[in-house]
Amino acid sequence: MSILQKYCLPVLLFVLAGCTSQTPKLPDAAVKPVVTLDSSEIFNLHSEIVNEDYRIQVRLPASYSSNTTKQYPIIIKVDGQWDFLLATSAYNCIYFDGQMPETLFIGIDWANYEGNIHQIRSRDLLPSPVSYFEGSGNAKKFIEVLQRDILPQLAQRYRLNGQNYLLGGSWGAVFTTYALLQSPELFDGAIAIGGGYEPFEAAFDTVIDQFTVNPDLRDKRLYLGIGRYDEVAPSVLRLADKIESAKLSGLQVKLNYLEGFGHSGMNIPGYAGGYQFLFQRPVVTVTKQVLKHYRGTYKIKGEGDDKLLISVVDGALVARPQEGEPLTLQAKSQTEFYHPGSFYNAIFAGNNVTIETFFGVTEFEKISR
Repeated sequence: MSILQKYCLPVLLFVLAGCTSQTPKLPDAAVKPVVTLDSSEIFNLHSEIVNEDYRIQVRLPASYSSNTTKQYPIIIKVDGQWDFLLATSAYNCIYFDGQMPETLFIGIDWANYEGNIHQIRSRDLLPSPVSYFEGSGNAKKFIEVLQRDILPQLAQRYRLNGQNYLLGGSWGAVFTTYALLQSPELFDGAIAIGGGYEPFEAAFDTVIDQFTVNPDLRDKRLYLGIGRYDEVAPSVLRLADKIESAKLSGLQVKLNYLEGFGHSGMNIPGYAGGYQFLFQRPVVTVTKQVLKHYRGTYKIKGEGDDKLLISVVDGALVARPQEGEPLTLQAKSQTEFYHPGSFYNAIFAGNNVTIETFFGVTEFEKISR
């Protein structure tokens, strides 16, 4: 069995199990203890702001219990009752390829709501009212719930590095887009898949217009994913054009408009593509003189005879492990290099190089040029 089959086949089985439109039975909000299972936790949180109990699902990174000083970014999945397993399974595969860091995942839904799930979704996720759901259109209140109740509780419970990202689909996509633009001081980026923006265009006009006074959205990222078969696709394209025309300073936007996908199926490539975009690594220019300094044959430190050949080909570093194919590396800095499609990082210090892969860290020292 190949490495990819070994690690991604279980992921696919979890994904298929999670692709359901039925709302699961949620725990009673009166049950307060944390439930922990296989690096996952579930707890309930009451918000006085909207007088609501929320269920918080937490998926901890693999190193969380062993590396007790490391801090992590978080991705908050709204509509956590749907596709939370899909979101975390997509993370497993993208992290395996080295295209995003270890991340703590949060799923948020409603702990003991027994009515029409779309009624309460319309209250928390929509930025303006819709006629068919009374009490809808209170997304600003839900942003306040995140700011005053949920984010402080997460910071108290877990080791976080202060980077907060949002993830949502359909109405969840409407919310994540709106929340990033409405409160950019709270969030660093958002993934929005299949958002039906048309009923809320006035609300988005208002929030976009505020940046004509203060246009700074430095280092913020927004990923818009939409399938060509999705009936809401025109509204996503209009919003993307509107944001581009507004020239919001510092905001990086990626529109992924894919053939062959509809409203729900777009979540599968959308989550993966969104993670890649949110955590896209820089590509910097390194002079030939610096690259030549790293050339040579390296030997594993300590016991063992494993060797690593570093060469320069067409202006780029190429790492040739003793076993395996050569890897052309891109520069993250003057001393840090990575392979864009696999978990392979090379960090140089003097005549030594540290190689980081999915399976661990190995130290090498140069023995010849």
